[in-house]
Amino acid sequence: MQVVWGYILIFSYVFMLIFCAGPLLKKKTDVEFSRKTVHIALFVVWVLIDLFMKNTVHQVIVPFVFLVLNWLSYKFHFYKSLEREENDHMGIVYFAAAVLVVMTLSLFFPSLYLPGGAAIFCLTFGDGFAALIGSRVSSRKIREHKSVAGYVACGLACMTALFSFRALYWPQLPVEYVFLLAGLGAVAELTEGGKDNFTVTGMVMVAGWAVQEMASFALTEAFLWGWLVFQVVFLSGAIDYPGSLLSMAIVFVFRYFGGRESLFFLLLTYFTIFILGKLYAGREKEIKQHQGRVLLQIFINGILGLIAMLYFGLTGEKWLQWLAVIAIGGNFIDSLSSDAGRFSAQLPYDFFHKKSVEKGMSGGMTVLGTGCAMVGSLLTGVYSGFVMQAEAVVACLIGVMVFAQTLLDTWMGSILQAKYQCCKCGKITEKKKHCSQETDHVFGKKWMDNNMVNMISSGIIVLISIPLLIILVR
Repeated sequence: MQVVWGYILIFSYVFMLIFCAGPLLKKKTDVEFSRKTVHIALFVVWVLIDLFMKNTVHQVIVPFVFLVLNWLSYKFHFYKSLEREENDHMGIVYFAAAVLVVMTLSLFFPSLYLPGGAAIFCLTFGDGFAALIGSRVSSRKIREHKSVAGYVACGLACMTALFSFRALYWPQLPVEYVFLLAGLGAVAELTEGGKDNFTVTGMVMVAGWAVQEMASFALTEAFLWGWLVFQVVFLSGAIDYPGSLLSMAIVFVFRYFGGRESLFFLLLTYFTIFILGKLYAGREKEIKQHQGRVLLQIFINGILGLIAMLYFGLTGEKWLQWLAVIAIGGNFIDSLSSDAGRFSAQLPYDFFHKKSVEKGMSGGMTVLGTGCAMVGSLLTGVYSGFVMQAEAVVACLIGVMVFAQTLLDTWMGSILQAKYQCCKCGKITEKKKHCSQETDHVFGKKWMDNNMVNMISSGIIVLISIPLLIILVR
């Protein structure tokens, strides 16, 4: 009988929101206010499920039924108070699907029940207030449909929701994690196209589970540093949103699994390139705006280091930590050489083709860029030895390998990377379009662009380093 009362109350409440409160609000305000007010009020559904259906299959049936109904409404438009005129994405369908996923996982994995509830509270409050405030307060756009005002409102709403959830259901949740989970919820809400329903619930639930199962000072620092790095690189425009998320994950892994010394090494590499990029972007008026890095570039530069550091944390094999340093350091030194070379007074010289090339062209070398690469490689080895306590021979190997990647990348950029000639101005370029028209391929492999060069050169250096490190460490 308890479950029956649960169904009666849940469906009565939701239909009252949609067909009574929703139309009334839409009439007095607008459809967006109506949509988001109903969205916020849906947190009560989880409360009713917890009261009448907890740990039963009915906690899955309820969101499944609403998923079907929401999909039918998306197709046939009978939730008038929840539908935008353009009906541009499946937000109401994604909302029900996200709740269904959370409640299903909570049923099969009871340890996810409270983190899942916290995630749904963040979704209803955070996403709702982000849209309400963001659409009414003028502020800088940080994504196509996201603004600073909405971002801040989401974080504050998530914080309020989590403090309420903590007081009612989860008193064991440490206060500091309320702030961190709220911050992560706001970060996840920046996803576009209605998919923030999945990212908010997913990120808050997983992070909440981690807090529940293994709360520690290291975990707190890892979350905090990842969140802070995201704020810097994304809000400054240095890295796009997906790339900033990956950067946040890399920072988290390096701090949690590799310790502070690994984290500080990573931050030194990140922010040296970040600062050089900003300096170059504002150096001269005639220089075009420096473009932010994208997900693919962050993936190529960081994924091997991420994997190595993750395996180091899981296995304790020290050589994997050094491999992570080589993977990150190699890409860092290569970027350092390239970015520093842009400040050189002389044009880069391509030794393989025996001629000067335009600044930024792959295969070119400058005294300034190469010198910075040598110094950076030396300092990487010194840091590994003195701060990370690598043996002298290992520290030397690390310095040599990160510098070797710069040389290998330069060779591949000169010999193998595709180059094109502009039919209008005659310049050699790496772009398939120049002067607003198609360019002619003149040499190199057509499939070998700069990203491919970076990925292959990094992979080669990592593969060479693995047996050498195993021999030296073991």
